[in-house]
Amino acid sequence: MSIQSLVRNVSLIADIYVFIDQKAPLTKEQENSLIQIYPNIKFYPVENFAWASIETTMTEVNSFLKVANESEPENYLVKVDSDILFLKGSKLARISISGLDTIGDYRHTEGQYYQGGLYFIKHKVIKQCFNHATADDFKQIAKQWKGNFAEDLAISQRLIDQGIKTNSTRLMLFPNEYQNLKHANKMVRWEFAALHFVKDKQNMQHYFDSFIN
Repeated sequence: MSIQSLVRNVSLIADIYVFIDQKAPLTKEQENSLIQIYPNIKFYPVENFAWASIETTMTEVNSFLKVANESEPENYLVKVDSDILFLKGSKLARISISGLDTIGDYRHTEGQYYQGGLYFIKHKVIKQCFNHATADDFKQIAKQWKGNFAEDLAISQRLIDQGIKTNSTRLMLFPNEYQNLKHANKMVRWEFAALHFVKDKQNMQHYFDSFIN
């Protein structure tokens, strides 16, 4: 549903990379069904994926580098969780011509780091900030945050530590927001690019039918 909503509502797509946790791999039939939605889709396995760990952060950073090394430096890597549905609107097109190096949504992390459902980093910035990043670098970030460690926090802090400005905007509607809406009107679609179904995946089909179709 996430990829369907992306292809249906966003025109500025190059390649889609699906990184698959090998504890729950896709079948060949599932991969083929995604290729039918969007032919320029690439699948990469990831091992030892566990939430909020140094190892997982390094895996995610290496995945970012893999994408950045395959495309133009001014292109954006757009990190997307599987519980995201994209709305039809101009928000992403406006971001694409902003010239900003990074863009994310701070509203649900108390203004401290990019919420991990959806954010943007230019490929040249990924190479600059993460080419030589080590596990020890992220261990230092974990110490800095007194054990409050998550991949997207660590990645945001690494950007800041490397002198990159992290720009914030409204990107995602969260359950407490979209549950109060009957439909995505023009104002909502101007301000927000997506719905993020945090701990609410069971309702994705309902909102896909009512907000995306």
